[in-house]
Amino acid sequence: MHFEITNIFGATKLKDVRVPVRDFDDYFDLGYCMNVHRVQGSTINEPISIYEWNSNNMNRNAKYTAITRATKYEFVNIMPSTAPSFPYHKQFLCRKIKGYTAQDEVKSRDTDLTVDNVKKLITDNSNTCFNFHECNNDLHEENFTLDRLDNAHGHLIKNVRLSCLHCNVRKLI
Repeated sequence: MHFEITNIFGATKLKDVRVPVRDFDDYFDLGYCMNVHRVQGSTINEPISIYEWNSNNMNRNAKYTAITRATKYEFVNIMPSTAPSFPYHKQFLCRKIKGYTAQDEVKSRDTDLTVDNVKKLITDNSNTCFNFHECNNDLHEENFTLDRLDNAHGHLIKNVRLSCLHCNVRKLI
């Protein structure tokens, strides 16, 4: 490993240091990668950088938790996400579609959902719950559902809309 070492007077020199893997944790604290859940309840008295601010994992509650850890707002550096802006991974959409297809097969209903047409639905609706005027839930993997408009028909792209789990279940009550 190669390290740049700066002493307390600001002088810098380069030095190679060899540390056995089994001893690494004794010499280094990798606090740079603490997530929002890890720092919840902590107070941080030094500058912090919040990465992936606009990623799909940073919902409203996570942003609030992250930003309120610092004792001074001038200590907070928000770093925009470099990840693709689409909010869901292909594997997640495939699992959801497979689940909806299985439900429809049991009830002998048709389905025509594909990853591409579900992605288009998400994009066209700005990844927003159909009940956005009453609902305060951000859509993310834990609460994303496709609500059927007419329950007599299957999960057809013309028969579904984006919904958070809360709004989808609430309409059944």
